[in-house]
Amino acid sequence: LLVPISAPGGEIGCDVSKIPCRVCGGPSSGFHFGALTCEGCKGFFRRTVNSSSIHQCLGNQTCRITPSNRNMCKSCRFKKCLEVGMSQKRESFFVFLSLSSIIGRICLRAVRCVVRLPIGQLTHTTLMTNRFASHITTTER
Repeated sequence: LLVPISAPGGEIGCDVSKIPCRVCGGPSSGFHFGALTCEGCKGFFRRTVNSSSIHQCLGNQTCRITPSNRNMCKSCRFKKCLEVGMSQKRESFFVFLSLSSIIGRICLRAVRCVVRLPIGQLTHTTLMTNRFASHITTTER
């Protein structure tokens, strides 16, 4: 459900800010800890999992989380983070996916995508670049 947008160079991308944050409903900024969220909810989740404090709801654990009241009940906000699939373990997985998509976009925009390095110098990045380059039919060699 990504919204296509045109860039000045005629490139097509996706504006994730048009998709609501899965936690509070505000404009999202990308995938963070396994869910499409805004910067505020990303930071809140990171701080919460890294702290030892336990938040308690003053209501009945059913507080509605919105962009304007998301700081009112930390307990319900954290509960919502978990409900939408946020997990500290997922951050490294999505960093990998983001790196892969960036490399893919670089390869699609570039004419010369083949990386020639000795086997000992191959890295995860060059392996991913070569994987994307193999799908491009017009390359200069």
